[in-house]
Amino acid sequence: MTVSKAKETVDLKVKLRSGASVVRVRPLFTRDSKYLIIACGSDVKVHSIQSGECVHILRYHKTRVISLQENKTNHLQVFSCSDDGIVVRWDHSEGKCLQVYNLRMPVSSFYIPSSANTWFVSKKVESQDQHRLYSLISKPTRSENIQMIVSPVLPYENAISFGSEGKFVASIHGNSLTVVKLDVKAVAKHLTGERTLKCVTCHPSDFILATGDDQGRILVWSNLLDTKSPIRSIYHWHTLPVADIVFSTEGSYLYSGGGEAALVKWNLFSDEKSILPRLGAPFYRLNTSFDSSFVVTAHTDNSLQIINSQKIVVQMIQGLTQGHFQGAKTANVLPTGLLYDPLNKALVLNGKPGHLQFYNINEDKQLFNLDISGRNFISQERENVVLNTDVQKAAIDDKGQWLATAEFWDDGETSPQIWLKFWEFDVSKQTFVLNTNVYSYHTTKNLKDDIRYDDKQSWTCESMGCFRNLPAEDACFSEDGSLLAVSFDNMATLWTLDKPSLKTMLCHKNKSNKIRQLVFGRQSCCHLLICHDADSIIAWDVLSLSMKWIVHTSVERIVADSTSDIIAAFCSDHTLNLFKPDNPGPLYTVENVSQKPIIAAIFVPLKEENSSFLKTSQLFFFDEDQNLLTLTDEENEMESPDTKEKYEELKQMITNPKSKVTYRRGCFLGKGGFARCYEFRNVATGETFAGKVVSKTMLIKPHHKEKMFQEIQIHSSLAHKYIVSLHSYFEDESNMYIILELCRKRSLMEMHKRRKTLTVPEVRYFMRQIVLACKYMHDNKVIHRDLKLGNLFINDEMEIKVGDFGLATRINHDGERKKTLCGTPNYIAPEILTKIGHSYEVDIWSLGCIMYTLLVGSPPFETSTLQSTYKKIKKCEYFLPPSLDRSARVLIQKLLHSDPDMRPSSTQYLG
Repeated sequence: MTVSKAKETVDLKVKLRSGASVVRVRPLFTRDSKYLIIACGSDVKVHSIQSGECVHILRYHKTRVISLQENKTNHLQVFSCSDDGIVVRWDHSEGKCLQVYNLRMPVSSFYIPSSANTWFVSKKVESQDQHRLYSLISKPTRSENIQMIVSPVLPYENAISFGSEGKFVASIHGNSLTVVKLDVKAVAKHLTGERTLKCVTCHPSDFILATGDDQGRILVWSNLLDTKSPIRSIYHWHTLPVADIVFSTEGSYLYSGGGEAALVKWNLFSDEKSILPRLGAPFYRLNTSFDSSFVVTAHTDNSLQIINSQKIVVQMIQGLTQGHFQGAKTANVLPTGLLYDPLNKALVLNGKPGHLQFYNINEDKQLFNLDISGRNFISQERENVVLNTDVQKAAIDDKGQWLATAEFWDDGETSPQIWLKFWEFDVSKQTFVLNTNVYSYHTTKNLKDDIRYDDKQSWTCESMGCFRNLPAEDACFSEDGSLLAVSFDNMATLWTLDKPSLKTMLCHKNKSNKIRQLVFGRQSCCHLLICHDADSIIAWDVLSLSMKWIVHTSVERIVADSTSDIIAAFCSDHTLNLFKPDNPGPLYTVENVSQKPIIAAIFVPLKEENSSFLKTSQLFFFDEDQNLLTLTDEENEMESPDTKEKYEELKQMITNPKSKVTYRRGCFLGKGGFARCYEFRNVATGETFAGKVVSKTMLIKPHHKEKMFQEIQIHSSLAHKYIVSLHSYFEDESNMYIILELCRKRSLMEMHKRRKTLTVPEVRYFMRQIVLACKYMHDNKVIHRDLKLGNLFINDEMEIKVGDFGLATRINHDGERKKTLCGTPNYIAPEILTKIGHSYEVDIWSLGCIMYTLLVGSPPFETSTLQSTYKKIKKCEYFLPPSLDRSARVLIQKLLHSDPDMRPSSTQYLG
């Protein structure tokens, strides 16, 4: 894909950033029940059951993974298959690709039922709307080894099952069940009357199977080859269709789940059953661990729950919550659109019914679900649709302090119900708390809420306006907040806010379509109002009250960048145009951004400017299939595919050429800058370390090498209890390696993400250790210059270890002031920004930022843009919550003094 620009061509690609389903493929437990392997789009992820963290991401496939299968001959290996027929054999314990097979045909499902060298696939028959099951014997790439087994079959994973160690296969299609005994090719077909079969599973050792149907019945079948009198036992608890069923490993129990969001465990030797209700969302898939100690339930909200044998949910893996559930009465699965929370650095959008989800796009991880409606999810009835109250509109202010939501419920029979709620972010609870609740604030459906920050502790209705008794369609504020634009039918109206009143109305005489969206330009184009009515885009000058230009094009959605004067327009022909409001000519045109309509989009501010065409923000958009996509120049990605390939070539066994010490590379720990960090184990002694690896291809420029050697020189000269120990360093033909002390408890950053705030005694405990490390560094004439939560590691004894000396420097003589502009934005001292020269005091400033963040929950100067953050730092503007401990408040004010000379030294802090 190329983006056209005058005198320049930029190679851009649409990248799936988040939203891939983690439930579409049945998850797979490792044989030791320590890890869960899941398919996520084209990736395969390995999650620790104990921590829930992703320990490996296995990447090779280019299209969606449709199956995960254990290698029966080696339990440390799994097979994954994508819908383009590519099969990959992985070592999941080391995250390593072992072998790739090409079936040379698209497939719908893939199975390896036994240790025999036979694979099974279902695929669509060419020129027919039908799928068939085939076996691939010995060499799956040769067409003569492909045999048809069952026809027709459904293209779903749980519509086909193998049992008795791969000796027979069962398939469902409509009300028909087909059983094939593979060794003798015996075939039997059974019908279930008017009931449609939804899933099938075979017993692991006996010639028995179970089916679930659309009436909630489960049938356990035996005597399968007798088409006239098979033996059937009925197990009926579910009211809604059975989504999935699975036998326990020994075959004594059967697990089932459906739309009731309850897990049912059936004892096949008695009439007993146990039910675990209220698991949050309807079921999609089920699976059990080999030792029967865990059951994993996959839900339609894109979540996985791991349940132990005591029926306790021990772990939850949540992808981007997908909607909507049965009972949603809206054509748009994302009525709130995409919002950005600058405080939590998260996208905000519809989650579970009645909830908003806060999603970290960088980590592809949900932070939390905020319950807006305060109502339990009601599952569906067999004959009737049950409506759940949902969030229709939401808005969040540019500081992340206030959130406004609108809920709407209307079953078409009783009176509609509408709620407008205002939420305030509570620093101590680290979540939004309801501030004001307004019930039935409109007589008709609310369409748009847009709020600005207000210092008042509660909200009241200040004024109300109407226009020709028409319903309002869309609304937006001007950049300075002085004007409110509201669309009614085909007209755009402007309202003043100081003394709320209608100022004027804008309307094109030849346009009768309703205005669907309107946005104000920013910066130099703040006086222009952009409207679209699906067939055209119009720019109005609100100063002269005249039309500036009109372009006739079919538009789905427009969105303005809050950090620049760029506007994005998504067109019905799947093109994206980026333009400035003062000129209809596109700056960039991107074709084929998505095969599905775009239903929401947003520009997310960047902390630092980059060299891409969008210097201060990144564009994210949500398609109809609920995929979160982004437009990216891969050369400007923090980790481009080329970079990944360079590191994926890293050998499992790495030897120091001088000392001859050999290390085995273990799991991936993290990345930063040019480096990636792995667990390294000394083969001879068994000691484990953290191995920092930098590819030499990343050190092409001379100053990069100088920086690397300076980091090694400074770090190796330091030895202190609260500083990460550097054990050795070496290089080979491909990489440079730094062998460091391993801190298994990760860092204060991870602790902060989990808990948001720490107690005063905890902060006092950690801060003393950090200051002791600072005193040692300063006594040795070293300035760290990048003290932050992510560089404060924690060992097994819960002790702080200061690490990452990439920005550190050494003072050569007393009174020397450094002039280099460096640091992390939220922790950088004002004297670095003003370039007046800096010394040890910048580390003291960072200590104040660290202490504030741990106690309050967010950095003191954090804003949505880099420029405003730096502006606040230079002015030393930050807010101390009244609830903050008095002694902590005083100390923070001393550490964050704008005058470096007025800050206490590390020695004074300890005194």
